[in-house]
Amino acid sequence: MPTKEKGEKVEPGIWQHPSGKGYVVEVSYQDHQTGRRVRKWKWIHRIDLAREWRQSQKTDALRDEVRKKKDERPNIKFDKFGREYLEKWSKIKKKATTYVRDGYSVERLKTVFGTRFIGDIK
Repeated sequence: MPTKEKGEKVEPGIWQHPSGKGYVVEVSYQDHQTGRRVRKWKWIHRIDLAREWRQSQKTDALRDEVRKKKDERPNIKFDKFGREYLEKWSKIKKKATTYVRDGYSVERLKTVFGTRFIGDIK
């Protein structure tokens, strides 16, 4: 919907419809899975309902994003994480001497954090 068809801006995300008989409401947020911007539009006849719809859409988007972020976190123990880090990152991306030093560091840290989950370490 082009900007000129929205009408006069009442408040952020809400415009008076050009006919004067309602409101055009817009919500914009970033989809966590795709990283793309999502825009939703709706025509509503009352300003209080427009505010309510806009707030509910923003809240739902935020809740969904928070839930998805929590679901995506792997819940692994430190010793497994250390092994994966050494094999998939340190060995490939770093110099041989740094890889050896990282191995010593991970072994030392395993004595303290080995059986704990990564999410529990603060």
